Amino acid sequence: ASAVALSVVHPGDDPNLGAELRALRAKIGVLPLLVGGRAVNDYRVVLDEIGATLLTSVSDVGPVLRRI
Repeated sequence: ASAVALSVVHPGDDPNLGAELRALRAKIGVLPLLVGGRAVNDYRVVLDEIGATLLTSVSDVGPVLRRI
């Protein structure tokens, strides 16, 4: 794989998701982690912490993948 992509849609207040995102980052190492979806802004602090690339629109995916 060249990257891991996921969509965070619901819920916006899952108390476990931060830990799960950190665990995912630990497992994939430096592989790019692309995250989008309706609830992505609710987890922005942890996503910034783990160095995820935030996708604000599906149209962001192509340009980001081309850079990888």
